[in-house]
This record gives sequence, structure tokens and C-alpha cells, in this order.
Amino acid sequence: METTETAPVSTPVDTLSLATKVRHYLKSNGIQYEKFSYLVLGVSQPRLSTLLAKPKPWRLLSQRVQALYHRMKLWMDTRATYGNNPYSKKRQTAGQTRGTKRIIKSSSKRGEPGGSAFL
Repeated sequence: METTETAPVSTPVDTLSLATKVRHYLKSNGIQYEKFSYLVLGVSQPRLSTLLAKPKPWRLLSQRVQALYHRMKLWMDTRATYGNNPYSKKRQTAGQTRGTKRIIKSSSKRGEPGGSAFL
């Protein structure tokens, strides 16, 4: 007979502080709730939103919900890297886009009038 042992989730976690940190991390790194909830916690996006928006005191949570907060804490302690998200889009300020010149290359063949390329 095969048995599986699960470690009891007994170490209390400050859910309010953790929820604030996770929300800030996801926002600052451009990570979607949907991807984080599915890939890290294995729950739906609305479930993660509820956990982060309305954290309850540790003693009032079921073991299943405590396990979700433990997974978030473990991920924040071990996997979270601030500012190193290669998938985040770089934001450009209005000043960066002004004054840029476009280089137009002519597609006509050599030898034809007006066939020289501007580089």
C-alpha cells in the first residue's frame, strides 16, 4: 500500500504583508495575475485576486488556503528577482521617441535613375 505524506503547514505567515509584497512584485515586473496564479499556485486568476485583495488572518484559513500562501512565500523568497523579468515590456517616455530619424533605403535597382540608396 502506497502512502503519501504531506508536511503539515504550521508556520504562520503574515498574509497581509505577503499579499502586499506579491501585488507590488507582480505589478512592478509586469506579470499577469493569470499567469502567476496558474503557473505558481495552480489556481485561477479570480482566486489569486481574492487572496491578494482580501487576506484573512492566518488562524482563520483552511489548510488548503494556508498552503497557497506558503507557496507564494516560498516563491517570493526563492524565485522572485526584482527587475529581471525578460518578458516585461520596456516603457518609453515621450522624450525618448522625439528626435529619432528614420533611415529609408530605396528598393530600386542600381543603374536606374533615382536608384541610389540613402543610408
